[in-house]
Amino acid sequence: MKKANCPFDISPEQVIRDLARKHDIVATRTETDELADAITALAGDTVVRDEIEDLVVTMRRQGVISSEQATALYGDYLANLERP
Repeated sequence: MKKANCPFDISPEQVIRDLARKHDIVATRTETDELADAITALAGDTVVRDEIEDLVVTMRRQGVISSEQATALYGDYLANLERP
């Protein structure tokens, strides 16, 4: 993914971090997030916290990005993780 008006490629993670920084967003989790993690753990599944996911969710909750943008940004991030 290229950043607009940027002559070089940057990672989706950096795009997300830059956007969060631009809007003074810090990844925050709610009590509901913590409850969801606890329920997931009780169900026997592994809970893996991801700061980038938390940044995207926080930006969505604060209205910085739309649901569609959040899905696209996080999808690009995950796709980039799967590449060698």
